[in-house]
Amino acid sequence: MRESRGRSSETSLRLCSRAPRMISWSAMRSVGFPSRCLMMHACAASWSCLAQTTDSSNRCSHDARGRRSWKAVPMTLPMSGVPPTDRLADVYDATTRYLRTLDGLTPERLAEASPLPGWSRAHVVAHLALHALGTTRALTGLVQGERLPVYDSAEQRAADIEATAELPADELRELSFDACDRWKDAIESVKDWDAVMERTPGTGAFTAGECVHMRWREVEIHHADLDAGYTPADWPAAFTTYLLDYLADDRGRDHDLTLRSPSRELVLGSGGPVVEGSEHDLAWWLLGRGSGTGLSGEVPTLGPWR
Repeated sequence: MRESRGRSSETSLRLCSRAPRMISWSAMRSVGFPSRCLMMHACAASWSCLAQTTDSSNRCSHDARGRRSWKAVPMTLPMSGVPPTDRLADVYDATTRYLRTLDGLTPERLAEASPLPGWSRAHVVAHLALHALGTTRALTGLVQGERLPVYDSAEQRAADIEATAELPADELRELSFDACDRWKDAIESVKDWDAVMERTPGTGAFTAGECVHMRWREVEIHHADLDAGYTPADWPAAFTTYLLDYLADDRGRDHDLTLRSPSRELVLGSGGPVVEGSEHDLAWWLLGRGSGTGLSGEVPTLGPWR
């Protein structure tokens, strides 16, 4: 088994941040590593989230050189003041960075513990792949007029992550690349960004538009969780600003704090002890990661973020 597919610089993607793009993460695979049908892995996990996502109409075409050809769907519904096309560009760029990191991880490094309690790096990778497949199922259901959840249940989600984390390293990488491609197909097929989808049956409702932000968070945060060279300090400024605002609003429901960065101040709840630091260090701490390294002031211990 190879330890890494080692793509050359010719296959690296430099994506324009605003224009519709022609992009394929599958095309980043090295020659001699053929794509396999995801359902071949069903023996390792039930992966019910794959159901109803294999219709050929959801697959893109290939050019003469075997590269996937993308056509971006026009999207105009604003999400938090940012057009979906602009936010999707950020998700695509984040995904490319994440997959490059994943591609460089040896089987031994994937098996090592991540900073997340009880999870190896392989668990983190498995979670991101299954999240892409689950949201793909739900998004495809919206397009077909059917309400499908991201996960069948919290218990099935946990079981699938455990089973998927046990895959051989090359198969786990292959699954991840294919899952990201499928998610891109699905998100670009959405027409109604206000359509509601669910995390599990009857719980965790969110819109298709919100799914774009959700995937952005998942990829950027868990890329840093891999502890493989990509840190919160590497987050793009736009993501750091967005995430800190998002977390401050969420944590402000249970905590009264004042956050101060070199550029601004945020009040959580009714305000309270001042915690100072860079925006990426503040965001990482609000996520429940670490112990507040890089911060100063009265830094309380926060519980895990949901």
